[in-house]
Amino acid sequence: MPLKILIIKLTSLGDLIHTFPALTEAQKAFPDAHFDWLVDENFVQIPGMHPTIKNIISVPLRQKKWKAVFFQILKLRKTHRYDLIIDAQGLIKSAVLALFLKGEKHGLNKNSARESFASFFYNKTYDIPKNQHAIDRTRQLFSEVLKYPLNFSSPLDYGIVDSKLGRIQDSALHNHPHPKKQKTILFLHGTTWETKHWPEIYWIQLGQKLSESGFEILIPWGNTLEKKRAEFFNTQFKSTVLPKLSLLEFKTLLQNSVTGIVAQDTGLTHLAAALNIPTVSLYGPTDPRKTGPKGQFQKILSAKFECAPCLSKICTYTAQSPYEPNIQPPCFGSIPPQMVYDSLLQILESS
Repeated sequence: MPLKILIIKLTSLGDLIHTFPALTEAQKAFPDAHFDWLVDENFVQIPGMHPTIKNIISVPLRQKKWKAVFFQILKLRKTHRYDLIIDAQGLIKSAVLALFLKGEKHGLNKNSARESFASFFYNKTYDIPKNQHAIDRTRQLFSEVLKYPLNFSSPLDYGIVDSKLGRIQDSALHNHPHPKKQKTILFLHGTTWETKHWPEIYWIQLGQKLSESGFEILIPWGNTLEKKRAEFFNTQFKSTVLPKLSLLEFKTLLQNSVTGIVAQDTGLTHLAAALNIPTVSLYGPTDPRKTGPKGQFQKILSAKFECAPCLSKICTYTAQSPYEPNIQPPCFGSIPPQMVYDSLLQILESS
C-alpha cells in the first residue's frame, strides 16, 4: 500500500511556497505516495498549485471560527488515517491540530520549532538547525522523516512551473491584451509593514526610467490603499493598473505576460521565485538570508545601513542619514532607483 502522508502548513503565502521544494523531493523519493495538505482557508489556493497534492483540507483558523475548525478536524479524524503526519509549521496551533488526527506525528524538536512547546505533541521530533533558510529547513525535515538522501547542491524544484495554469476570470484582464513578454515589468509595491516599503519617489523614478527605456509596466493591487498607490503611480509614468486578481489569476499573469519583477518583501515574491520569473527584491528592515526569495534569476538588494536589518515595524532611526536625507525609511537610501534599474537589466540579460 502506498504511504498516506498529511502535511500541515497553515499559513502564510511565502511559508507555504517554501514547502514546495521539499514536497517535490518527497514525491520523487516516493512516487506512489498519497499527499494531502491541511491549510488555513485564506490560503486554500496555494497547495493546489503543486500537482502532487491529492486533497486539500482547509480550516478557518484566522477567522477564529473554532466550531468550524473542530468540525473539520473531527471529520478528517473519522475519515482518514495517515501513515505520517508532518507538521512543517512548528507552532502550538498546528501541533494541536495534528494531535487530534490519526497517524504518527512528526515535527521539529524543542530547539528547532518556532514555538518550542509544540514539540511535545509529536511522536517523533527532529533537530533542524535554525541558522538555515526556511526552504532548506523544510527540505531537511522531510528528508529525515521519510529517510531519503538530500542534496543541497541540486537546483531547487518548486514543482509548479509546468502545472496547469489558473483560469483568468476577470473580464477586465481578458480585455487587456497580453503585453510582449520581452518588455514587461511588474511592480510588486504592496507589503505589510510600513518599514518594508521602498519609498514612493523611488518607484516613480524607476517607473519613469523603465518607461523611457521602452518597458511596459504593470501595477497590481490587493486592497484599497494599494489601488490608490497604483493609480497615483499611473499619473507619474506610463503604466497599466491591473484589475484585482485572485492568486491563480496572478499566477497565470506571471507565466504568460511578465518578463521581470521589482518587488518589496512580500509573499508574492516567493511565487515569482517558484516560477523562475527574474526578480529584483528590495530588503530594508527584514533579513532575506532565512526567508528571502530563493531560486533561479533572483537578485536581492539588501540595505547597507548601520541598523539594518532591524526587524522592526517602526523605524526609530533619528540620526542624519548618510544617503538622501528625506528618504524614509532611511535604510532604503542605500538602494536607489539607478541601482535597481541596473540590477534588473543584468538579471533580465542573464535569464
